[in-house]
Amino acid sequence: MLIGKQDANGTDRIYLATYQRAGANLVKSSEIVISPVFQRAALPAITVKDDGTVVMMYETYGDDGKVHIHIASSDDFGASISSDIEEYAFAPLTLAQANPDNDGLPPPCIPSPTNGCPDREFGDYDYLTSIGDTFYGTFAGLGDVDAGGINTTNLIDPFFFSGTDAVPEPGTLILLLTGLAGAIWLRRRTYIR
Repeated sequence: MLIGKQDANGTDRIYLATYQRAGANLVKSSEIVISPVFQRAALPAITVKDDGTVVMMYETYGDDGKVHIHIASSDDFGASISSDIEEYAFAPLTLAQANPDNDGLPPPCIPSPTNGCPDREFGDYDYLTSIGDTFYGTFAGLGDVDAGGINTTNLIDPFFFSGTDAVPEPGTLILLLTGLAGAIWLRRRTYIR
């Protein structure tokens, strides 16, 4: 399970925690930090592929003023992190830009005299799942295209992605290396003649 909590420096971080049954209770058995040091992290999502790879997505906000979307994975069932890539980064909109009333677009809700429309920018789009050995996800990002009559420039839009981190099985590697060694040996033998 992915959890958020503050580290010793008071920075919001994302942790991968595992729990085991102890009688009628669940007890935390391990916890490893996922997100980078000195970057506030939030909005975690997790899935497990058929091959047992744990894939995690989270967002960080650093001193550079940008939101960074991270995809991390663990090939050893959550004991350690084998990769953590930055999928996308963008500068978030200001509150005035995010409020649809300021740019002439129709609001996503009908405000009443006692409450206005909420300015939702990120969490509506965050999702991660897997089918077989492929993972699929979506996150909120800053649009930058004007195609097909739809201009998403400077609007927060859903971004979709998918991936596999296919690593050859050890048996496949041995077969591949044996085949390469055989081809090199035959080629060398041909030149000796």
